[in-house]
Order: sequence, then C-alpha cells, then structure tokens
Amino acid sequence: MFSCKSTCGPSDPTTDTVRINLPTPVENAPLVERWEVGEGKFVELHEGQRLVVGAPTKEEADGLIQQWEEKKAKEAAEAAAEEARLVAVRAEQARLAREKEEQELR
Repeated sequence: MFSCKSTCGPSDPTTDTVRINLPTPVENAPLVERWEVGEGKFVELHEGQRLVVGAPTKEEADGLIQQWEEKKAKEAAEAAAEEARLVAVRAEQARLAREKEEQELR
C-alpha cells in the first residue's frame, strides 16, 4: 500500500486548484449577427464562429444556413466592388491633381 502522508504537505486550495477553461456555451457567447427570416426562423452568428439556427426541422435549418451563406457572400462581393470603385475614384482624383499641378508649373 502506498501512503504519502509523510512526504505530502497539507492541502492548500489556492495552490492545489487546477483551472480548466472550457469553451463558452453558445448561450453565453456574445452575439455577432442575427438574420431574421420571419415566422420565427433565424440564423445567429455568435463569437467563435458558432451558429444558432431557429427552424422546425434539420432540413429547414440546413436551407437557412445555405441562404445565409449566400447572403453573406453577396454582401462581401458588393463590399469588395464598392472598395474597388472607391480606389478607382481616388486614383482618378490623384491623376487629375497631378495634371493640374503640372499645368500650373508650365
């Protein structure tokens, strides 16, 4: 039989405690985005890329996720197109400013 009474000191909860950080339950994870579809159906994106889907069946939930992903992809494409348009406008403004400066130097 093994006994550690002679070598082990008394227990100290402040030094003998092991802390484990478990992932936050999705109910407590901060909400990043919510997409309402109507009739009580929704897709919620929570911090940590966690999705919560409100739908009566798995098939409907899968469909909602697909629609949500398509919506997000369309929004990202529109944002990228707008950013490209703004870059082009700024480049044109810079070109016109350079031309005006060159004309003034002549």
